[in-house]
Amino acid sequence: MVPKQSDESGRDDERTVTRTAPELQQALDTQSRRLDAFREIAAAVGQSLDLREVLELGLEKVLQVTDQEAAEIHLLDPDERTMATKASFGGPEGFQLREEILVLGECLCGLAVLEDEPLIVPDTETDTRVTRLSCRRFGFRSAACIPLHVKGRAIGVLTVHGRDTHQFDAQDMELLVTVANQLATAIENARLYAEME
Repeated sequence: MVPKQSDESGRDDERTVTRTAPELQQALDTQSRRLDAFREIAAAVGQSLDLREVLELGLEKVLQVTDQEAAEIHLLDPDERTMATKASFGGPEGFQLREEILVLGECLCGLAVLEDEPLIVPDTETDTRVTRLSCRRFGFRSAACIPLHVKGRAIGVLTVHGRDTHQFDAQDMELLVTVANQLATAIENARLYAEME
């Protein structure tokens, strides 16, 4: 009796390992893509590339590893009441024109900066904080808005959009916050360089 139970238990363990092996491989592949994205963005930030190129590279890499469709960066204007688009990637034609200028506190992007907290919206159709209609009109259903920080304060926002409802998980958030920090460093470096000139 004991050997038989042991045998069945062993077969159950084998089935569990077999069943989870593809999932483990997928997780490893995802993690590898994320690490590659971090390295590429960090390398770009360290080089003397044009700021827009660095920001667009960051947005492109974020979209590749989160499987979302569009991303943009808005930065606070000197008046600190409005935000302007500084880089975008993947958005449909016309979307950026509608989203070029945002008011601080307006819709999801503006709220993320005003409250200095990430805002995650799995479904824009049902979230009352979505006050601008551009995302819905252009077919975006999910959004993640991550504040960009320089010297402890929010200077803008990294926003990622998807056409399907999407629940951003802890790994997605870790990736977005890390990339937001890298891009904020690039922005600060560019500003310091401009001041020195």
